[in-house]
Amino acid sequence: ININGVYIPGGLYFHLNYYHLQGDDLKTGKKAVFLPRLRDNEWIFFNDYEEVCKNSLSYTYFGGRQLGKTEQIVSLCLREISIFKETEALALFSRQPDKDTFVKKISTAITHGEKFIIVPNIDKDWSKEEIRFGFTKQDNTTELRARLYIYNTQEGKKIQISSGKSPSFLLMDEIAINPFRGVYDSIEPGLLSDLGTLRCSPVFTFTGGETDKAKDAENFVKFPTDKQFKTQLDNGENVGGRFLSGLYRKDCKEERTFSEFIGKKTNTWLDDYPIYVSNFEKAAQKIDKEKEEALKSPEKSTYLLKRIFYPLNLEDVFLTESNNRFPVEVIRQHQEWLREHYQPICTELYRDI
Repeated sequence: ININGVYIPGGLYFHLNYYHLQGDDLKTGKKAVFLPRLRDNEWIFFNDYEEVCKNSLSYTYFGGRQLGKTEQIVSLCLREISIFKETEALALFSRQPDKDTFVKKISTAITHGEKFIIVPNIDKDWSKEEIRFGFTKQDNTTELRARLYIYNTQEGKKIQISSGKSPSFLLMDEIAINPFRGVYDSIEPGLLSDLGTLRCSPVFTFTGGETDKAKDAENFVKFPTDKQFKTQLDNGENVGGRFLSGLYRKDCKEERTFSEFIGKKTNTWLDDYPIYVSNFEKAAQKIDKEKEEALKSPEKSTYLLKRIFYPLNLEDVFLTESNNRFPVEVIRQHQEWLREHYQPICTELYRDI
């Protein structure tokens, strides 16, 4: 939809109008099912995805916790299933809990979604690896619209689990938890068109942590190919993907009007549409305070986890907290303090008879 020169990507339009999620009601504080609120996170994500689809690129989306990554990829997947015929969607997860989270969210969205646009699942047993979507006619025949394959790669050990598939939509969640490259390499031939371009734009997501096993994800981001969506970090470094730092955390958003956010008036209802925008200063102060308090904890990994969950740079994202029992960050900070503050006392030593 184009509103007086402001383009709203199809994925975002679907997400705001037809995708239902479970979350905290801002008025009551209780759990409820509702349509998503528009945030700067969603504006960035869905506009990025629109661009990668137009240019046949893969998309890596990574950063801190509370960004809404899972809701966004579930919404994309459901849109693909509901709108496009003969969809073959493929969702890959390294661990069972991540797969279960995806299933819970897509099931909620289908149950509460608008019946005229959301295509229901024919197979009701979500424990299966293949779920068919479509309609049962009055004569009990089935109108098949889409297939969704949901696989657990078991920490990257099942490399060939999805080989032979030719998906029209592919997502791989939490790729930094375990080696993932072998799994993707077995799928990639099925994604290539006769021209050598990607037939669909794969989506890869991850949060920091468990980075002793995240070398594949780190290399994927730091050494991108010409088939990857690229962005530039604040320090000028080019990376393969979109890094949203801990400054985008959900508890540091402020309501604005959409026209304030984009700095443009359309003279339509869109100008007053609410969008929740990150307050970077507030988020930075909160992160600094949490890290300061974490340093006082007797459990030294608490500080590292704060940096991993709310990263401010790539170093935070790819911290290793599981293979070193020493408080590395505390030691490093003490070294810096010594360099800046310590004044040695010179003493003459001698030996007598």
